[in-house]
Amino acid sequence: MPKEEHKWEYQFNLTFNGQKISKLTITDHYQQKHSDITNELIVSLVKMLDGIRLDESDYHGNCKTFKWAVKYHEKNYRLIFWQENNNPQGLWIRNCYRID
Repeated sequence: MPKEEHKWEYQFNLTFNGQKISKLTITDHYQQKHSDITNELIVSLVKMLDGIRLDESDYHGNCKTFKWAVKYHEKNYRLIFWQENNNPQGLWIRNCYRID
């Protein structure tokens, strides 16, 4: 039986790609391989998206998916996320990890 995915939802207030974002969902997918990452870190990174415009990635075919590399506290991270299905004001965080 597949493991049930856990998720955390946060109320948010930012603009991404010209769209107001009011909801953030983080899944536990990142915890499978990236134990040094926390929800608090992801929230801090997402706050840095305010006012940013990104082109879509080809990572996930069903929805507008984005890959974003960002430096935070002298460390580089990659965030993989998409706009939530049926709610363009929601971002769904799939993964976050350190990059060199």
